[in-house]
Amino acid sequence: MGVIHREAPPCGARPRATVSLLLIVRNEEPQLEACLAPVAALFDEIVIVDTGSVDGTKAVAARFTTRYLISPGAMIFRRLATSVCSGRAANM
Repeated sequence: MGVIHREAPPCGARPRATVSLLLIVRNEEPQLEACLAPVAALFDEIVIVDTGSVDGTKAVAARFTTRYLISPGAMIFRRLATSVCSGRAANM
């Protein structure tokens, strides 16, 4: 499954908000596909931030997104993760 891109709105239409799915994971290989498969098409982008997996989490994530990041430290992973989503949260 590849990254899903939606078409631009028609001329004169209000631009649509970007809807991002952000997952912060660690060693989620057994569960990740079951989590993403039913909902992947609902989001404009999927961002996965890994906090230190040593299993096959990255390989599973690659089937759904190219936005896979390894967190440089547990204290800043939320800030890093939300900063890479196209539709950023208004109040961080």
